[in-house]
Amino acid sequence: MGDLIKRIELYKLVWSKPITKIAKDYRVSDSAIIKICKKMEIPRPGLGYWTRVECGKQVKIAPLPKLSKKGVDHHYFWR
Repeated sequence: MGDLIKRIELYKLVWSKPITKIAKDYRVSDSAIIKICKKMEIPRPGLGYWTRVECGKQVKIAPLPKLSKKGVDHHYFWR
């Protein structure tokens, strides 16, 4: 069976560690995680975000917007 991930969980993951590491945890490509974020309407960190975090600089986290009618609330990762 697959792993279920809810929108809020993926949002927290995306802002807590790089997408490449999330992809490795779920055994998918980083582009797959990006596509899922787009379907779930989850904002992602911009370029240089993780570098600023590593340097100890203050960073802004984009709030999770309300889900539109086209958006998806959960996703299954099938193995």
